[in-house]
Amino acid sequence: SYVEWYQKKYYQDLRDDYLTPDEWSALGETRAFLQPFWKITQLTEGRYATLDRSLFTMDVLHKHYTQAFQKHSGNATLRSCIAASWAVFDKYYQLTDESPAYGAAIILHPSRRVAHIKKNWPKSWHKPVLDGVRKHWKDYYHELPLPTTTPQLRDEIRRLDEYDLLARELDVVSPSMSELDEYDAFTTQPPIVIDCSPLSWWPIEEQQQKYPLLSRMAVDILSIPAMSAEPERVFSGPRRTISWDRCQLGSRTIERGECMKSWIKSGITQGYPVDLLEAEGIEDNVEGLDDSAGWQSSNPDSV
Repeated sequence: SYVEWYQKKYYQDLRDDYLTPDEWSALGETRAFLQPFWKITQLTEGRYATLDRSLFTMDVLHKHYTQAFQKHSGNATLRSCIAASWAVFDKYYQLTDESPAYGAAIILHPSRRVAHIKKNWPKSWHKPVLDGVRKHWKDYYHELPLPTTTPQLRDEIRRLDEYDLLARELDVVSPSMSELDEYDAFTTQPPIVIDCSPLSWWPIEEQQQKYPLLSRMAVDILSIPAMSAEPERVFSGPRRTISWDRCQLGSRTIERGECMKSWIKSGITQGYPVDLLEAEGIEDNVEGLDDSAGWQSSNPDSV
């Protein structure tokens, strides 16, 4: 390679920093070990990364550590480095047990569900995470009122004749959703391949009708960012919005402005009269200034 040619040609100048073939081999092994870490960082730091990637990628790293520790059994130096890194990783891996959200994000992923846990986790880990997620479902979502049935769906129900009702009683495919808990109905199904993110899959009308309450839980859980990088960027954004000559803007006005910027960038407002919305935002800014000015005039400490 060019690097080898360069080293040989200028060996006298580089001899203090010259890398031997064994050192190049060690660098290659180190790079191969670190590659999954680089890839996982890319997968979890973006604005579209959701919580389901956090625990899944940690499962990937757990498997990577296990295989690498065995693979490099004859390399004491690299093996000791892997062991030290593994100890730090396990510290954070165990912290995911403190919140049911991580396990729920895996279970509510239509391509993973409970099958991922049963296949990839030790059996002793199954019950705590499954019980924790089920408790979260029972405590916060199971008893919520069902969404109102749409007129179209009510019309379809009314059109069932006597034959349809009798035939339904003989159905052997699966229990109706009204007779089976939504959580059990979803988690007992085998994983399926989807062509979108799980967060995009759950709001689809078909899933909303099948799992009206579980879909709420899924959207709440899967909306949590995988890393703090994006929330920190969003937090830093308002500082650019609140320049020194706009520091009297109210908190609600700032919130609306940041939401509008995010929606425009993500394309959510596509097809809507954004100019009109921006004009309304300007009016809100004026109101925010008026509110702040009124507060300052009535607050003696602001003088």
